[in-house]
Amino acid sequence: MTFRLGKSNPRPRRFSSPEMSASHDVERYRQGYPGLQDNPEADRNLMFYQGKIKSEPMGDLIDNIHKEWHGDYKRLEIHHGYIQWLFPIREMGMNWDSQPLQKFEANKIKASPELMERFIRSYRLMLDFYGMVLENESTGKIKRGSNYRDRYDNLENRAHNWLRITRILKCMGELGLEHYKIKFIRHVLREFWENELRQCFQSLKNYWIPVIKSKDEREKIYAYFEELRARNEEKGETKGKKENGQQSGKEQSGKEQSGKEHQHSDDANAQKSTSEKQQEADRSQEQSSSESAPEKQTG
Repeated sequence: MTFRLGKSNPRPRRFSSPEMSASHDVERYRQGYPGLQDNPEADRNLMFYQGKIKSEPMGDLIDNIHKEWHGDYKRLEIHHGYIQWLFPIREMGMNWDSQPLQKFEANKIKASPELMERFIRSYRLMLDFYGMVLENESTGKIKRGSNYRDRYDNLENRAHNWLRITRILKCMGELGLEHYKIKFIRHVLREFWENELRQCFQSLKNYWIPVIKSKDEREKIYAYFEELRARNEEKGETKGKKENGQQSGKEQSGKEQSGKEHQHSDDANAQKSTSEKQQEADRSQEQSSSESAPEKQTG
């Protein structure tokens, strides 16, 4: 489906080279990494979530990260070695002290309510860092946090966080939280049409939506995007009509006021003319009386 920003800005189906790479990456993910074999001795992600080992480098036990790192935005921004432990995926990341997630590890984490609760706390930690709040743990619905203004600005201007979000979404899929992905993306789409998180559009388009495994769900997301776009355009048209109506009303009011001023001026001129005529008549009468007075005195 063509993904577009507006009527005058269609997005072509032909992909650029980075988009080709993105398409290959997400397709491999959705297919479950064909040919990739588990290493039965690689269990460090499982041990980390069980609280048995610390993240590396310069990391900590998972419960300590949840308690002590929450809200420490500077540390979460500049430390690049924790995200691979909190959100392991089946690909090797940029932290060589971490380990790709194994299928058997994912299955054991999914099967443990305790470990899944830890995963939810990891997600809450990062949502707060991004200015969001998990509103409903069952559905995965999220909303703006009270800190969203500063955190949205940081997210828009720190591109490595877009890569982190791709990792988080992929990890959700490995742990059976596909519906969490959808709620996150729907939230970002709503914010996009509120003129927020605009710099994230290419990641949203090329990675975040495509990592949804179900084609039907992806199509629903594209349809939701178009629905929001249509609402936004309708809102803009309504606003424009309202502003035009207000401007027209101001012009009409100005014309009425101008008419009143002209009428007032005409009435004043008429009153002035009548007054002048009366004054002229009074002067004429006084002159007539003055001219007849000497005749009376001599008679």
